Amino acid sequence: MRIAINGFGRIGRSVFRILDNHKNIDVVAINDLSNQEALAYLLKYDTVMGRFTGNVYIEENIMHTDNKTIQMLSEGNPDILPWKELDIDIVIEATGVFTKRSLLEGHLKAGAKKVLLTVPAKDEIDNTMQNVINDTAFIKGKYVQKFEEEYATIYGVKHVVSCANGTDGIYITLKALGIGAGDEVITTALSWISTSETISQAGAKVVFADIDPNYHTIDPSKIEEKITEKTKAIIPVHLYGHPANMSKLMAIANKYNLKIIEDCAQAHFAQWKGQNVGTIGDAGTFSFFPSKNLGAYGDAGCIITNDDELAEKARMFANHGGLQKNHHEFEGINSRMDGLQAAILSVKLKYIHEWTDLRIQHAATYSQLLSRIENVITPLSHKNGKHVFHLYVIRTENRDELQNLLKKNGVSSGIHYPTALPFLNAYKYLGNMPGDFPVAHQYSREIISLPMYPELNEDEKFYLSELIKSILIKNG
Repeated sequence: MRIAINGFGRIGRSVFRILDNHKNIDVVAINDLSNQEALAYLLKYDTVMGRFTGNVYIEENIMHTDNKTIQMLSEGNPDILPWKELDIDIVIEATGVFTKRSLLEGHLKAGAKKVLLTVPAKDEIDNTMQNVINDTAFIKGKYVQKFEEEYATIYGVKHVVSCANGTDGIYITLKALGIGAGDEVITTALSWISTSETISQAGAKVVFADIDPNYHTIDPSKIEEKITEKTKAIIPVHLYGHPANMSKLMAIANKYNLKIIEDCAQAHFAQWKGQNVGTIGDAGTFSFFPSKNLGAYGDAGCIITNDDELAEKARMFANHGGLQKNHHEFEGINSRMDGLQAAILSVKLKYIHEWTDLRIQHAATYSQLLSRIENVITPLSHKNGKHVFHLYVIRTENRDELQNLLKKNGVSSGIHYPTALPFLNAYKYLGNMPGDFPVAHQYSREIISLPMYPELNEDEKFYLSELIKSILIKNG
């Protein structure tokens, strides 16, 4: 198979790395802003990151920023795009979110048999937003229904109930399951407060359990000691994109007749034993906050379940307690996804698997580079789990110094999360002590999230690993 990459920036370089794993690719034609830039990268790739096994063709220097050249690209000019001459089967368009449909048509005119996008074309997003505006379908409506149906199909679940955000998703599910005053719900000691605050909002008591020292998710061995006659459910969080141990959690739930609500806010399409998270327990909840693996342009969320009754109750509760206007079976809330967010998510959904693969590739490179550095602990992936790396989180005793020096060198990082949930002021009334949750307490002082997004390139990861190494050696 002969493949051309059009564009060799962050996206193109990531695609190049993935193609290197497929030995049936004969030619990669790289069309770039700068012939020298592409060649310099390939030389560095050859010596530092490993050798590409296929044949590499680098086209003569082309400046995409020239208006005349842009027009020639769109017209499929063979002097600019020699796909027919090279007998190219597939062109991978990697020039980013400003790609226009006219350019895609130009590739076909120039002789490409097929064109693949690595990100949504800018006008694909723009057009779908304009369609929503033209149809005045701002709240619920056909675009929301379309996304619900598409997400259900691609995710392999019977029901998708959209809502305003991921936090509402957990709260609505708790209410739909009838959990409230006098009940207790067990959840992890390390997460964003949405997971625990919704338990309190439902009227139940939050009960924390410590985390697994290897995977940062709730530790099943710490759960049974927390169960009382008031316990009604467990909310595991698939933290950072790594699935919790659903086999052990389901065994506990079945033993004590408990409900399982999977918090999948950071784990779109993560898997446990080949099954998508969110489809294993009674329900799964998702956030589509802009920074998520599948993100909208604002707040949005959903609930997934295969339970017909639960889906209906959740849908009603999210819509003022009714399915029809002016018909309210009970009091609910107003938590609805808007049409603009749904339409944007439908476009992005087509690319989620490719973006996930890129995240996994980036994480593998990070781990390869960082594992050589003393005092850095890289994330593990359970043999039964598929980690989708919403976040790439390392641990080091010198976390605060590392973060400060990364910032001084222009590198952003995050801490997820600096205080374990049981020790927030919001839960001071529970009287928790560090010894009650020793792993979560310790890890909250060591964890740091490194840059992670599909468009990362090898240069950036290599630079960051060398920077971390120099910082930790200097401050070790």
